[in-house]
Amino acid sequence: MGDLMRRTGIQGIGTWIHKKIVDPFVDILTRGAEPKQLAFSAALGLTLGMFPIVGSDASALFVMNVE
Repeated sequence: MGDLMRRTGIQGIGTWIHKKIVDPFVDILTRGAEPKQLAFSAALGLTLGMFPIVGSDASALFVMNVE
């Protein structure tokens, strides 16, 4: 099973997640940020990233098209 995980690259996903997601959160917390502030920032970032402000994409495309 371990050989299969190594060949398919599944084992590296856990390392990537830890390096890209867990370590930055731990660094921010060790600098003195409160967990409540960190949770709010992460929730706001995910929400705005997934559901952008209504009309903002159309406005940007309109501005880029009017040359």
